[in-house]
Amino acid sequence: MTRKKRIVAASGAVILALSLTACTVPAETPAAPAPVQDYQPEPYRPPANTSDAAYLSTIREQIPKFGSVPDEKLVSAAEKACDALDVGVPATDLVNMAMDVLELDPYDAGFFIGAGVTVYCPENAGDLA
Repeated sequence: MTRKKRIVAASGAVILALSLTACTVPAETPAAPAPVQDYQPEPYRPPANTSDAAYLSTIREQIPKFGSVPDEKLVSAAEKACDALDVGVPATDLVNMAMDVLELDPYDAGFFIGAGVTVYCPENAGDLA
């Protein structure tokens, strides 16, 4: 038998042995888990709308530190940025605030503001240029 055939045969034997051991029944049946005491279900939260879901996934993908920030806070921040643009606050001021308050680098701060404007107040997109 050539070396290659011996390796293939040995590999086949190992795979067969592993597959057979994975199918064995344990000697003892594990005990049933203890009943859950004091179970309290999570409060019902209505699903976010499609725009919210798209915004949140985009923001969290780009800025991972926002992964633990509640949805409501991220959406509220975007809506407040839109309100600020509506009353004439320059986009550069919003980006600078995001850099300072949220401790973001310039790119992520601009992305954060831009994504919010794109989703929640696209009529203000011209203010971002």
